[in-house]
Amino acid sequence: MNTQHANCTHPKRLVRRFGERRRQCGDCKSTWRIRRKKRGRKPKRASPAFVSAYLSGAVSTIRTVALKRNIGRSSVQRSLSKSLERYVRVHDKSWLALVPKRGNLLLIADAIWYRVKGMKYTIYVLLLRPRVGTEAVILPPTLFSGHEDIEGWNHALGSVPEKIRTRIEAIVCDGCTALVHCARERKWLLQRCQFHLLSAVQNYVTTGPRSKHPLFAQKVMRLVQQAISEPEMSLVYAALGELGYIRERSRSKGLRRVLGGLSMYINEYRTYIFRPEWHLPATSNTAESCIQCVRDLMYQCRGFRTKEKLELWLKAFSIHQKTIRCRGRNQPN
Repeated sequence: MNTQHANCTHPKRLVRRFGERRRQCGDCKSTWRIRRKKRGRKPKRASPAFVSAYLSGAVSTIRTVALKRNIGRSSVQRSLSKSLERYVRVHDKSWLALVPKRGNLLLIADAIWYRVKGMKYTIYVLLLRPRVGTEAVILPPTLFSGHEDIEGWNHALGSVPEKIRTRIEAIVCDGCTALVHCARERKWLLQRCQFHLLSAVQNYVTTGPRSKHPLFAQKVMRLVQQAISEPEMSLVYAALGELGYIRERSRSKGLRRVLGGLSMYINEYRTYIFRPEWHLPATSNTAESCIQCVRDLMYQCRGFRTKEKLELWLKAFSIHQKTIRCRGRNQPN
């Protein structure tokens, strides 16, 4: 093997600088590098197109890619990991360009939990939509250890740049106590999800074919829907009066709790009626749809070894998905 970077045998006092990384002998004029150069082929730069194809479904599984390229799955896994890191590094702040530069913003929020190495983490999902519009920007989901609580939501909201966070004036959520507290503390308009309310009522009164009292269940559901969607307040008060009568005579603690919460926060279920200029959705189904996409990604990746890797995949998902459709209950023509 040939000797590399051999210095000249002449005295060192004759050595002079020959560029930034080389030196030259003043007698024989030979040059050499001051640092040894790594031999062999340079490593290939990871392409972000690989992880983009993986997220879009063009690449189904790592096994398929390994068989097609006739290489090991571990090699494909390393290539995907490098592609993921570069994809996130290049497009880390791309979502900022999608947020409108002016005007008030609507926040749609929800959360799910996930375990990594036995540790429970809550994934906080935030969507931003302009006051008048149908496209909500998906913000990079935030991870926080433990259950969904006030500390976690403050951490998630704190990750939003202050210039954008100060423009948020309304929120749509499922009625989580911690999130409602954060909304009231910031004096945001609050729209509670009607879908979660109806689902909670159906837990205690079943309208299906196996129901023991289908007429009673249908009556309760009709009154609840009338209370949260009827524009005429006299009909709303009439429905609440009948629901209060049912609540007093019901033996179900769960039904009494749900109907009591409806009576107490009835205006927060009807914010989209009181403030039509915001074109608020009556449910947080947009966030639920986004969470379902996150679950599909988790299933496709078949788990994550570390919290940091989970955060990278969540950021890559938000970068690739960009926006999601979010229409108001009373959409203008």
